[in-house]
Amino acid sequence: MRQLDLNSNFLTGTIPEAIGNLASLRFLQLYDNRFEGTIPATIGELNNLRTISLHHNNLTGAVPEEICLLVDSNFTLSVDCLEVNCGCCSSCGEDLKYFID
Repeated sequence: MRQLDLNSNFLTGTIPEAIGNLASLRFLQLYDNRFEGTIPATIGELNNLRTISLHHNNLTGAVPEEICLLVDSNFTLSVDCLEVNCGCCSSCGEDLKYFID
């Protein structure tokens, strides 16, 4: 699987640690759901990732260092920066108003 796009599906619970097993994943888009808890560090094992969109959820904590190590000029990472500490994000969900009805 190269793309997992589950935006705006009212999904709840936590993002499973097993997501780190999707080795070919390039796009992970889970924005505008109701996920809670922290962002799994196992996402940092996905070396092919180019986009992670996790904004407009109920996530807390900090973006794991393992994920920040993936960030380069060809990488997009978006979370809700008011709730999630992110020193390596490309954008904050608060700035992405076009995703909200």
